[in-house]
Amino acid sequence: MNWVEQWRALSARIEGLISAGEFVLSAFKVNRSDSFQTVKKSLIPEFQAILAELEKFKTKHATELPSQAATALATFLGQRWRAFDNNQGPVNIQILAPLAAFRSQFDYLIRDSEIEMANLTELAFEHLRRMI
Repeated sequence: MNWVEQWRALSARIEGLISAGEFVLSAFKVNRSDSFQTVKKSLIPEFQAILAELEKFKTKHATELPSQAATALATFLGQRWRAFDNNQGPVNIQILAPLAAFRSQFDYLIRDSEIEMANLTELAFEHLRRMI
């Protein structure tokens, strides 16, 4: 799997976590307590798993990424994000905001690379067609 495909999968995972966080926040408007510890048992572990995946992504693909995207990834991971283990649901969910901002920034910084990859793929197929 190339880095673009791997990023798309990670980006979708981040989007799912952000959506779940938004849903939980809307539920807190009705009942402010997190009696099922949803944030602690579901959202925080997923956040930490995504951070681990981003670390692996960086290790594996840092040299292939556009320089600004690689810098943004290193900067985000260098901030050592972590979620607190207390049961303050709405406070813990705020940790998702920097992740959403990073995803938006990274998507913007790689947009030209995706177009370039698609053009290279088209060029490769055209070359194969001519050879046949």
